[in-house]
Amino acid sequence: MARQVYITNQNLNNLSKDEIEKSWKGLSDEQRKVFKFFKRYLSEEWTIFIKPYLNSLEPDFILLNDERGVVIVKIGTKNSEDNSDSIESENSIEAEIGESFDEPLKEAPEIRHLDLIDKEIRNVFCPSGYNINFRTLRARPDNFQGTERPNSFFKDIKKRVFLPFTTCIIASPNLTKTEIEKEFPYLGRKAASGRKYWRYLHKEMFLPSYKPYEEFKSVIEEVIPSLGFKEGLRKKTLKKIADELRLWLLPDKEILNPENNPYAFQLLTEFKLDLDQEVAAKTRTKTGLRKIRGAAGSGKTLTLAYRAIELLIENKKTLFITKNRSLIPYILSCVFRVLKFHKTFFLTKKRGQIKYDHFYSFIDKVEQTLGVEGNMRYLHVFGGKKIYEERSDEEQREREKDWGKRFRKLILDVKKQNPDIFEPLIFDSILVDELQDWNKHEWLIVKEFLSENSEMVAAGDSTQDLYSSDASRDFKDLKGYGLPAKWLDLRTTHRLPKKYSKFMSKFLEEFLPHKEVLHPQRTSLDLNLEETSFKWTQVEDFYESQKKCIEIIKEYKRTNRLNRLLFLADSSISGTMTLFNLIEQKILTFDELIHTFPYEIRGLMQYQKQNPKNPIKDWGLQDWNETLLEMDYFRKKNRSGFFIHQNGFKASTTHHFKGLESSEILFEIAPPDKKEKDDLEKYFSRIYTGLTRLSKGIEIQESGVAHSCIQVVCSEPMFLEYSKSWKDLEIDKLLDF
Repeated sequence: MARQVYITNQNLNNLSKDEIEKSWKGLSDEQRKVFKFFKRYLSEEWTIFIKPYLNSLEPDFILLNDERGVVIVKIGTKNSEDNSDSIESENSIEAEIGESFDEPLKEAPEIRHLDLIDKEIRNVFCPSGYNINFRTLRARPDNFQGTERPNSFFKDIKKRVFLPFTTCIIASPNLTKTEIEKEFPYLGRKAASGRKYWRYLHKEMFLPSYKPYEEFKSVIEEVIPSLGFKEGLRKKTLKKIADELRLWLLPDKEILNPENNPYAFQLLTEFKLDLDQEVAAKTRTKTGLRKIRGAAGSGKTLTLAYRAIELLIENKKTLFITKNRSLIPYILSCVFRVLKFHKTFFLTKKRGQIKYDHFYSFIDKVEQTLGVEGNMRYLHVFGGKKIYEERSDEEQREREKDWGKRFRKLILDVKKQNPDIFEPLIFDSILVDELQDWNKHEWLIVKEFLSENSEMVAAGDSTQDLYSSDASRDFKDLKGYGLPAKWLDLRTTHRLPKKYSKFMSKFLEEFLPHKEVLHPQRTSLDLNLEETSFKWTQVEDFYESQKKCIEIIKEYKRTNRLNRLLFLADSSISGTMTLFNLIEQKILTFDELIHTFPYEIRGLMQYQKQNPKNPIKDWGLQDWNETLLEMDYFRKKNRSGFFIHQNGFKASTTHHFKGLESSEILFEIAPPDKKEKDDLEKYFSRIYTGLTRLSKGIEIQESGVAHSCIQVVCSEPMFLEYSKSWKDLEIDKLLDF
């Protein structure tokens, strides 16, 4: 097959000779030499991306091979900067902060850039890069008797769960091997296992006399290491990784090709703007600032996605940001859905760029720009509560607010001293999803990265507040956010089934009467045919709830409809318990699971086999709470990759599924936890958010009917009276779609 080469978002195979020549002139002399090197020595199975946008990271090259992994290439140059200036600047930052922090990054900018790209590929773009099958053997403590709970067992898991699928290369046609080693000492300081995946191309390697073509294999082995995991895992997992990364690399038209895009089925339906959405998507306020308020299912994220496309046509650099990392793939799919049916986008020659991000990742990039480490890092402030358990929610909130004030002041001061330092992070427009999740200090920090005469648009719904943020507590006015007083309201819900909407309004009236809220409404002009089933089952306790959920999932499996179902568990622990029991009872296999829970279910199964006298099925809820060790890398992997895989049984919680939707839902409701008992409004918001994840579904072409269903299994008695309102429309047997 012909080699695939892309240059700045264009497929070279589809360009004319003049267009190729023009693109070639846009490359530096070093980039041309490096490209010729890879073209000479790489087999045609390698796809070469030259200067890809890659969500604004913009490496010099990305090399992609379904069986060999990913290669990230950065052109290396001689760094002539005087370190004394940066040290003086770092000292002034430390003095400004008023507290000490770890030694700032002193590596060459090329190394820091490669590190950042590598991190983003692993953490965001390629969740399949985590693989629980790939690690060294578990090291057991000497006192492990095989009868204790497996918490100590889990704590000894080696943290090497990342597949070694990336290689980072510094390429310099102008520096000798000795000069590169001197300029980039970091390469030599890495541990042997890590150094294997950090390489360089030096001046001598670009000479025609370096190696004859016949010896290209030895050259490639010298530059790209063999991947250190089993052949079976390589073929299966690297293909997934490559497919995930292509979603961020391919040109827009090729992404919309069903063969390249895992969201293709979702893109079959066109998103048509109503009058309110059209105002939000196609117009700008005088100040450029706008706040959008919408009921559940009113298309807030899709409206922002449409606005993003309009800004691209205007050649604007846009940041599309949210608080929740699991929403990033969904936001991306919304943009694709708008793109597919947009009439003028592909006719526009010069277009802007979109960067997708979540708040914590964005702050990490700001901190890297400033060289901030240690106690000043937001990760330390935000994660501190895990270390200091005695800190209350209010104390933690004040700690984060104090950090926010100091960090924003630092940004303002640095901008005055060096206005260009943040240039890569400055945007013409910023679109903010799930506004109700944002604290004021977080909003104001991101707002500092707007350019002059810029635009900032935010959308949210106070009834879906799960975090008691500043925005949700003052959603009507949002004082101090710098937003206009008037809201743009999206009153019509396009997602919720028509008959179901009135039950959601009744829930709001009964349990959230004081919220600044818009009730879901369906227009009488909506002529789409719908068929929706509802069922609310009230049970005695949590354990009866577990049994009932397993029974329903088992029925889905028996009728071959499992891949349509979303299971919304009450918590990550209850969800893990359910999945464990489904596998232990051989109802499901691991390959059928797509979930967001931060626990290693395979580890539990392995523990069970090794400890048959201590059956996990006999554990109580307290045993599970005391045993399960939350693992951050499983949380990241499962939440990032949740909607990259569209076909399969999905399990999540309301917290991790907010903003998303499904046409077939099993929703588990348990009594409020200890904190929610003191704040029932927060509990009711969580339940309402879960109930409103239902969508009317994809229309079946033969019948023209959109099918959907939801089953609720509830062990909280306070909803007993409300559940009776469902009886009129309940269908005992799930619709056989």
